[in-house]
Amino acid sequence: VAKMQTAGALREGRRVWMLMSLPDSGFTVGNQRHPIIPYLLSTNAHDGSSSAKFLLTTVDVVCMNTLNAALGEAYAEIAVHIRHTGNIGEKIVAVKRMLAEAATVFGDFKVKADSLDNVRVSKDAFEEFMSFIFPAVDADSGRGSRAVTNRNNRVLQLTEALKQEIMLLPQYTVTSQTGGKPEFSYWNLLSAVTRFTTHMQPVRKGERDEGEARFEHQLLGGGAEFNARATGKILELSGVGR
Repeated sequence: VAKMQTAGALREGRRVWMLMSLPDSGFTVGNQRHPIIPYLLSTNAHDGSSSAKFLLTTVDVVCMNTLNAALGEAYAEIAVHIRHTGNIGEKIVAVKRMLAEAATVFGDFKVKADSLDNVRVSKDAFEEFMSFIFPAVDADSGRGSRAVTNRNNRVLQLTEALKQEIMLLPQYTVTSQTGGKPEFSYWNLLSAVTRFTTHMQPVRKGERDEGEARFEHQLLGGGAEFNARATGKILELSGVGR
C-alpha cells in the first residue's frame, strides 16, 4: 500500500513531484539496525519539457541518503515514463503494475544489498573504484590545475562520507578501541556514495535555493547519474552483478 508523504514544485512550478512511501516493503541490510524505506517518486513537467515519471527509490532513515532501486533486476523494466499524449488508460495500468511489483523489485534490491554487505572491499579494489569514479586529471592538460583541485576535493569528500558510514557500523566501537582499522563492505561503499551525492556533491543552484537544487540533483539529475555509474562499478568489483 502506497502512503502519501509529501509533494512540492521545482523551477517555479514548471516541474512538480510527489513522494509516496511503501512501508510494507521496508527492510534492513546485513546486521545494520537502521531501516531502508522504499518510496515511489512521481514527477511531471507542466512545461512539456519531459514526460511524467514514476520511479522507485529508497531512503536510509539514519542519514537520509537516497538511491534508486537500480540494484533490482526488474528496475529498468518497471520504471514508468508517461508522455502527455496517448492512451491514458494504458498509462494507469502501467503505474498500477509498478505498485503491484514494487515488493518484488525491493526484494531483489535487498538480496543484492545483503550480498554486497557480505563482501569486503580490498585496498586495490577501492583504489580502482576511486580512479573510475573520479578519473585522474593532468594538470598540464587544457583543464588546468583547477580541475585537479576539484577532483582531489571530490575524492576527499567521498572518503569522508565513507568514514561517516563506517562509524555507523556495530563493530566500529570495538575495532576503534583496539586500534585496528575497521573493514568495510561494498554496501558501505555504496552508502557512502549516496551520502556524498545527497549531502556533499556540489550542485548548480542558479536562482534556486540549496534544498531545491540538491533534491532535483539527487533524484533526477547529475546525482542520480553518478549513483548509477558508481553502482555499476561496485557490482562489477564485488562480483555480485555477475
